[in-house]
Amino acid sequence: MWVTNDDARTVALVDIRAPAIARVVRIRAFPSDFAVGEGALWVIDRLRGRLVKISPDYGTVLGTSKTGSTATLSTIDDRFDVDPWSIAAGAGGIWITDGSSMLRRAEPTNGTMVRRYDMGVPLNGVAVGEDAVWAISGSSATVLRIDARTGKVTARIAIVASKRTQAPYPIALAVGLGSVWVLNATAASVTRIDPGQAGVTTTIPLGIERVPRRIAAGAGAVWVADADGTLARIDPTTNALTTTPIAPSLYDVAVDARGVWVTSGSATAGGTLAASTTVGAQARALPSSQCSPIYSAPGARPGYLIVSDLPVGGRSILHHSAAQLERAILFALKARGFRAGRFTIGYQACDDYNVAYTSPANFWARCRHNARAYAADRSVLGVIGPFSSPCASLEIAIANRAPGGPLAMISPAATSVGLTHRAPGSQPGEPRIYYPTGLRNFVRIVPSDDVQGAADALLARQLGLRRVFVAHDGFRALPYGIGSPRASPSPPGSWGWRSSALSRGRSRKVRREPRQTDRASPRSYAASRARIQTASSSGASKRIPPSRR
Repeated sequence: MWVTNDDARTVALVDIRAPAIARVVRIRAFPSDFAVGEGALWVIDRLRGRLVKISPDYGTVLGTSKTGSTATLSTIDDRFDVDPWSIAAGAGGIWITDGSSMLRRAEPTNGTMVRRYDMGVPLNGVAVGEDAVWAISGSSATVLRIDARTGKVTARIAIVASKRTQAPYPIALAVGLGSVWVLNATAASVTRIDPGQAGVTTTIPLGIERVPRRIAAGAGAVWVADADGTLARIDPTTNALTTTPIAPSLYDVAVDARGVWVTSGSATAGGTLAASTTVGAQARALPSSQCSPIYSAPGARPGYLIVSDLPVGGRSILHHSAAQLERAILFALKARGFRAGRFTIGYQACDDYNVAYTSPANFWARCRHNARAYAADRSVLGVIGPFSSPCASLEIAIANRAPGGPLAMISPAATSVGLTHRAPGSQPGEPRIYYPTGLRNFVRIVPSDDVQGAADALLARQLGLRRVFVAHDGFRALPYGIGSPRASPSPPGSWGWRSSALSRGRSRKVRREPRQTDRASPRSYAASRARIQTASSSGASKRIPPSRR
């Protein structure tokens, strides 16, 4: 029996006859997931996008290889969130998912990636068995049956017949006992699939108070490890469910010829303070195609929702920042018991990154789509986001006209001047065009571009710098330098580069093309300086909208 240790970055072999740890292998990688098969132990590391091959006989690392994926690499090394990186060994290959639509296949002899298959939907789990490779897509609530030889999808199985607000969100799967078993987080259930007919035969509810994490099939039953510390057993003959309390919290479950094995921890570390739950009658979950399951206290039925609107999509360059923001939000809500006074609150993390964009014209299309969903759901109290100014410019007005009253939004990073006030750099009609009701519903916790420019200019003058130069990525014209020319003896220049050249990892020198920025009047600079010195909040609401009922 093999067990991984997240903190120590090790894999340990457990002698199940003793039982005792027989060998420890230091892999120096975060063990996102691992699998045994094709003559080796395989560990996938999502922090660095690496595949590690280990000898099961000698416990030595035989080699490492790059997966070729940077789609959803994360610097967050914990188990609180659903991890889309998974691995399975069998059918002549090593199969890897990483949260993107790509199913990767590695060669068992050396671990080299040999094929990539585009499944058309984001994947977050894979397993091998019943003469096929099986993958799950949480966002589309589907299971894919894949031919191991060709990589072609031979069946797409919907977990539900139609899209509903409480559609299951598959997070793990197991193959065995003549069926494919899919663990659903949002609905806290297990879906049983007939591999031959490629259809759902039954759905087994685990209980709305449960927080399912992992699933295994073997030893005559199907087993589900729950974050509340219970182990569920499903009889494959009758589909009957029984639960047994094991520990304060369970992380994972596995089976072998001798019995069932689980890893456990404390209640707090187990995540029972922040768990995926089925919503009650009051709150209406946002679509799972764009948002995570609802997080709340275990067994709670949240009446209202707080949502985050951040670019966490597969190819988003802001994935790391957005993922850390989501963790911070979850941390703050957990610390307060998911309550606001006497009200129980739920949290959904939504993605505004458009993975299907084909041109700059539709790059921000998902922002508008998300905002309409938030505004139409009266159980949504507020939005943390968006991250970027172009997205905010599309969402604010929609949220301002929400049927239940202007929907509050707070952005951690949108700095465009015109979102909150008129100043050099704002566009005609701004900010009035964003607030059709006349009430302000948007605030940001970061200074706008004009104030940032003036602040840096003040710092430059305090440091005695004589010339200032502004470097930017050339994505769009920014008013950052407008507030700064009068702060230094010599007007600054600017330098823009093609961000795509750097994002592709090119290290060659980029040709500098200096040009003079637009010069601001002394009056505009004085106004910017005054805003800094008085430390007034950029975009602070003049009136707080009434509670949305």
